[in-house]
Amino acid sequence: METCRKTFNFPQLLIPIGQGVSQIIQNHERARYVSIHQSPAFPYMGAKSETFGEHSNIKTIPILAETTWACGYKDRFEKDVLPFVCSDDDSWKPDLVLICAGYDALDSDELAGVSLQAKDFKEMTSALLAHLEKKEQTLSVAFGFEGGYQLSEMAGGGNLADAVSYTVQALIDE
Repeated sequence: METCRKTFNFPQLLIPIGQGVSQIIQNHERARYVSIHQSPAFPYMGAKSETFGEHSNIKTIPILAETTWACGYKDRFEKDVLPFVCSDDDSWKPDLVLICAGYDALDSDELAGVSLQAKDFKEMTSALLAHLEKKEQTLSVAFGFEGGYQLSEMAGGGNLADAVSYTVQALIDE
């Protein structure tokens, strides 16, 4: 990253905080990392909402188990994640946003206790794209799918395939 002139964002939308990614990113002024994650949960880091790192480029946003899109998650995403991804005051406008999309936040997933429905991932993706468009950002957005282990077609609120489909649908709709 030392020879790179572009700026990057790594929003992480999964249950455990990505401590390895945050440790790498915190020393690079042209990169940011934000994690919205369940706390307490393994690896028991990111228990408080804070911004840190040599360049104040790491943000942790803990949420409680059983948080739903309508009851807490959407609010934290819109008020904390989106402005950090692309600043309201234009002090941070990335050229690339890499999303670590963790579908273990699904209510039907047994790994953790967050209660998102598959359709919420479309809402989240649409909100991110709308925020970037509002900021008149011409940039690339890429998803890295990680987490999410519910494969049953009978899963209440949707399974991994449903959540990925909703995410892709939001990208197509834009």
